[in-house]
Amino acid sequence: MMLSAYERNEDISIKEILQLPIEEGAKKSIRKFSEENPNASTLDLFQKFNIFDYPHFMPIATSTSKEELKEVYELLKEFRGFVLDGVVDLNDKMYNFMTNNKIKRKKEHRPGCFDGLCLEKNIEKIFPFAREAY
Repeated sequence: MMLSAYERNEDISIKEILQLPIEEGAKKSIRKFSEENPNASTLDLFQKFNIFDYPHFMPIATSTSKEELKEVYELLKEFRGFVLDGVVDLNDKMYNFMTNNKIKRKKEHRPGCFDGLCLEKNIEKIFPFAREAY
């Protein structure tokens, strides 16, 4: 939001940035920065908070029409149906823009204290000498 506003108008002031619909935590940080650096420019603010380093996401399409949004929603539901039915393979390179390519770790599906080692670790934390006692 802030980066888009800056790209549209590079002369935007910090006060105008605060008028944007951004989270309160971000507004608080921006206010604090502007109080500590009263002569700072918007460029200084963006460099301080590494705004330029974040990835850029560009909207492919936007609409304010409720009917168009409903149509897009129905298309997405239909597409999801194709994925679930196996007609569309999201692992295909043409869908890279839609998928997250992170490798997820498989979690073990057994209780946390399956082998009793968790009890031993907890006892060691409380009583470091407890292992030695018989």
